[in-house]
Amino acid sequence: MDQTGSPENINKKGSPTGRRSSSADKKRQLIIGSAERIFAARGFHDTTIADISNDSGVHEASIFQYFKTKENLIVTVPERHLKETLANVTEHLQGMKGAEPKLRKLIWHQLRDLSINKDYTSILLRDLRTLPAFYESSAYEMLRRYSSFAADAIREGISDGDVDPEIEPVLVLDMIFGAIDSVVLRWLFFDDEYDPTDVSDQLFSLIKAAIWKREEKARSENGDEPRRGELRRRTILQAAAEVFAQKGYGGATISEIAGKAGIAEASIYQYFKSKEDLLLRVPGNWLNELADEVERVFSGTLNAEERLLNLLRRWALDFQTREWETRVLILELYRNPAFYNSQAYRNTHRFWKLIRSTVDEGQKTGLFRQNFQIDYYLHLIQGSFDHEALSRMMLHKRRATVVSIEQMINLLLRAIKV
Repeated sequence: MDQTGSPENINKKGSPTGRRSSSADKKRQLIIGSAERIFAARGFHDTTIADISNDSGVHEASIFQYFKTKENLIVTVPERHLKETLANVTEHLQGMKGAEPKLRKLIWHQLRDLSINKDYTSILLRDLRTLPAFYESSAYEMLRRYSSFAADAIREGISDGDVDPEIEPVLVLDMIFGAIDSVVLRWLFFDDEYDPTDVSDQLFSLIKAAIWKREEKARSENGDEPRRGELRRRTILQAAAEVFAQKGYGGATISEIAGKAGIAEASIYQYFKSKEDLLLRVPGNWLNELADEVERVFSGTLNAEERLLNLLRRWALDFQTREWETRVLILELYRNPAFYNSQAYRNTHRFWKLIRSTVDEGQKTGLFRQNFQIDYYLHLIQGSFDHEALSRMMLHKRRATVVSIEQMINLLLRAIKV
């Protein structure tokens, strides 16, 4: 069979098979080129194979010789772009050492590639990211290979002692690529053009501030991000809550809790005296923090950092618990041009206005750094949670743990803290 799915019939007079293959490849690329233009202009659902046939001049029946379905065709569109991207970035990273230059290059490279071809970018972010078939395609595997370069760079930074060893690389990937998507979507829907060099500098400075190791300092009155021991303690409590809830106190074992928490059984006894002690402490942090939070909110004494922490936690909580609304927002509304002219979109400005004013106050009072642009920080916040939720929805990942979400929030705070 040749790549059109038709039997290979060798012309008895000697017509070269190479000429037939070349002709078939040209026709295939012609179809893909037309598909790219039409899908970008009309969107996946409003495009028909007949539209692509009319644009390319290739008969509908012939298109189905190359692509079984419309989905099969659209997931093929980004392949040529991604092959070139992977080849270029692999060459650029050759001989490069250290997390900082690699992450800078990868962020710049992604922003630049997406800015070069608006049709391809529109299809990738508006259609493919929400199409289940995309996540089983070779194009998606290429994107995974690209993101693995960033994950490897983060691990290299941890190994070199530059990046905080407690950082979860997957959270940083959500932050990086989510922020990039947020910037690029604004360009697609508002023609808000960006300079890849300027934006990559802004985003990397925020990411570096969030994940690079800092000198240990005494816990301030306002509090620093949880240290390793506190994060481990929270992980144990969350695992214990799940096991106790499912099996009851009698059926739960320390061994199972340790396994779910991903730590050695003996480590639990560094934090809790016994299984009963662990059971009694499960709701302790939650109820204590809830009471403290209510007191602070009603006293009106929250500073800018505490208010920002509250806003981020509320945003994260809604993304985790309002499953159906979040799914509609990310999979449908964010990719729909009409959304950006709706009252619902205007309502989102109320939340982001609160974030902006809180960050501005924190800068004025010396809690937050001065040398960053708030607009890109907002992209970082929105993109981080959007990317995590999108991965969970489309790849059927487990819901993020409380500890992971808390670490994400702390990274977002670290990105701007003095």
